[in-house]
Amino acid sequence: MLLRTHQEALRVSHHGWLDDRPAFVRPWGFHVSSVTSPALLWHGLDDAFSPVAHTRWPAGRIPGAGLVLVPDAGHFAAQPAQPDVLRRLDGQSAGR
Repeated sequence: MLLRTHQEALRVSHHGWLDDRPAFVRPWGFHVSSVTSPALLWHGLDDAFSPVAHTRWPAGRIPGAGLVLVPDAGHFAAQPAQPDVLRRLDGQSAGR
């Protein structure tokens, strides 16, 4: 699944990834507290690439955000979890 996703992401160009790099070190141009769309943040607690604090921080600042912390899940476990996350968000937006 990861290979297919990366192949599709790079099918046309690598420029999207290059454009994303500044987001790691520069202001985003908005405050996360201003997000009004339904938000559900998911994090595998065994993620070796991204500390859980990187998910808890926006979850604590986005009004009404949900937070799902999954034990025994690493960084790439997020990909197979995406359908469940999208179903949860769809249910949130339907209830708005």
